Amino acid sequence: MIKQNLLKALSLTAFALFSQCILNASRIEVTYIANEGFLLRSGDSKVLIDALFDEGSYDLFLVPSEETRTKMIDGIPPFDDIDLILFTHRHWDHFDPSVAAQFLKKHPETMLVGPPQAVDEMKDLEDFQQFSDQVKAVDLELDEETKLSINGVAMTIARLEHGPFMKDGVNVHKDVENLVYHLDLNGTGIMHVGDAGIYSSQKYFKEKDFEKNRVDILFSSRFDRGPFSKSIITERMKPEVIIPMHIPPGKWENVTAKFKKVYPSAIAFRTPLESKSFEFSGLAENN
Repeated sequence: MIKQNLLKALSLTAFALFSQCILNASRIEVTYIANEGFLLRSGDSKVLIDALFDEGSYDLFLVPSEETRTKMIDGIPPFDDIDLILFTHRHWDHFDPSVAAQFLKKHPETMLVGPPQAVDEMKDLEDFQQFSDQVKAVDLELDEETKLSINGVAMTIARLEHGPFMKDGVNVHKDVENLVYHLDLNGTGIMHVGDAGIYSSQKYFKEKDFEKNRVDILFSSRFDRGPFSKSIITERMKPEVIIPMHIPPGKWENVTAKFKKVYPSAIAFRTPLESKSFEFSGLAENN
């Protein structure tokens, strides 16, 4: 009887530990930095994306404060032990080569991934050789994708068209290399589109098999509200969480209302360093 009770207790303990591991693996913590910048945390994995920049107009987008930049560069929690820094493209409201360089020099274990246009700006820095082995350029043709695993983070990376910006009848962003990151963080699929849009990359999203490439959390263009985008997101991608990005502070209520009219359950971050936790159910908790 004692042996049976002991085995039963051990089995229950093992089951509890296994359940806790599954729970921890599915938990994603998202911390808003500014504009399209976020810190993603799951288990022991930490990823910064489009978060290291320090210029811009507050009317157009939020910029990380000096205090926040210092915390990131110095690795003050929650910015300690960052595994991976991702940049979608070279625009200064997403990426600053000097800020990224400061970070890498202080954290030799961290790897950085970005498109060639962004990496080339880092190569122009006098001290680039000090951290060159931490930097990887992903060179892709338009609508091409590749798979990588770096510092324990598996991802699919695609180059998609940057959202159009017309000036004198010319799309001045036509040649901008914009990478879309589809991460697997402990079994949770997270897609960050940068300044691409589903509406402007229809070929790629029509052909993408979302049954095999699950998206649980989508960081979306705020302009992805049209019929095509809606059909891809709600009928094929089916993310549990949709987070619109690049929202001008002065238009936050208006832009958010328009987005939520199409996606009522969308979650729009507003306050720098605001943090939310998500499980696979898509329920969020303020931290």
